[in-house]
Amino acid sequence: MSRFAKVALAIAASFVSLVGLTIYLASTAVLTPQQGLLILVALAALYIGFGILLLARRLVDKLD
Repeated sequence: MSRFAKVALAIAASFVSLVGLTIYLASTAVLTPQQGLLILVALAALYIGFGILLLARRLVDKLD
């Protein structure tokens, strides 16, 4: 398994585990459904935003 595949698998596993934890907390009434949805949207935005930053960094590194 390549290094890229291991990193992608680790990122996907961390995202899925955080989503699962948020859904669990929302279903057990620790969080309200609105709080759970807000956390899920913020989590998705963070992962997408950092993914774009990593892609931009790779493109800049290719320019040098």
